[in-house]
Amino acid sequence: MKKINPLVILFRHGQTDYNAEKRFQGQQNCPLNMNGLEQVQKTGDTISELLTDIFMKFPNSKIIECRTSDLQRSFLSAKVVSKVISTRLGENLNFICDPNLREYHAGDLENYTIDEYLGKNPGKLEKYFSDYKDDPLNAKYPGENSESWNMVSKRILPYLLELNNFFSNQVNENPQIDLMQDGTSQDIFIWSTHGGVIRNFLSLMQVCDFKTSYIEVGNGDVLLLKPAQLLQTQGSTNKIEYSAANQNSCSVSWELLKHVKIGDSITVLTDISTHIK
Repeated sequence: MKKINPLVILFRHGQTDYNAEKRFQGQQNCPLNMNGLEQVQKTGDTISELLTDIFMKFPNSKIIECRTSDLQRSFLSAKVVSKVISTRLGENLNFICDPNLREYHAGDLENYTIDEYLGKNPGKLEKYFSDYKDDPLNAKYPGENSESWNMVSKRILPYLLELNNFFSNQVNENPQIDLMQDGTSQDIFIWSTHGGVIRNFLSLMQVCDFKTSYIEVGNGDVLLLKPAQLLQTQGSTNKIEYSAANQNSCSVSWELLKHVKIGDSITVLTDISTHIK
């Protein structure tokens, strides 16, 4: 049996002026600022170093897929990263623009800071604060287009399930297999996306829990992940749509091998969290 292991490299786009101002960005098409362009240059250098290490240890490995959110800040970040990797490694990456990797839609809050919104709309967020305390996975900001955590989970989950199923099949056929030993091929998936989407992926991957072990992801940050083990989802505290979409009793936990910090992880969520008590 040929041993192939999926590896995922996630990176967050560089900083925009909205990030710097802690302004709700959501699905607004904001460009990178100068700091953001410098950050994603470092992101490209970091990913180049990770790929060099992977190819040295696992010579038969290959980059299978590169995807990016179609929002400007993400695909511009992917473009810079691709150019850096091409220059350093001679690998030409073709990033596919994918709307499923977009950031959460923030509804009526987009373009506002939290203080601006509360000043113009006193009392309008009280229902959201109440909903969040009762059911954080399904709470939504005001506005017909706003998205909850679970809504985003549904649109990104198919990418993860494909990798989980491939890993599960190999482990079921050979429970003693070690997919990070010499002789294994690493199939590498590189996804350029947003802070909220990355945190959602980490929860679906069982790397952290939505409420108790939140991982801060800064602009330009790079995360390297590998599947670790099969898990029984029945009775799990992380139920969301994961189990239903998986259509079987087993899921896969992933391991965060590296988290390279590039930018500031303080976001607009830092401000809104002070209002949820």
